[in-house]
Amino acid sequence: MKIERIMSTVKNEKMRSDKIFTGIEFNVRGNQVVMNYVYADYSSQTDTDVYMPHGEDPVFINEEEMNMLLQKLREKNIQYNIRKDEFI
Repeated sequence: MKIERIMSTVKNEKMRSDKIFTGIEFNVRGNQVVMNYVYADYSSQTDTDVYMPHGEDPVFINEEEMNMLLQKLREKNIQYNIRKDEFI
């Protein structure tokens, strides 16, 4: 199932030493959700998170899958951000 595969990828990303995984960002557009992995910014002097290209990005899921994934992320104390930006 897609949720288990995503959680497995999250576990692997947390163990990486070449970049620091900080969480997941969900961009909600209607019933479609675009999910990206987020990493700490090495080059910045501020405490900001940045999107870095990832072999799995972006992941397209629906709202039902996002809600199931949110529950799993909370259980594992994985940070996430949900964006519902309005585009003109």
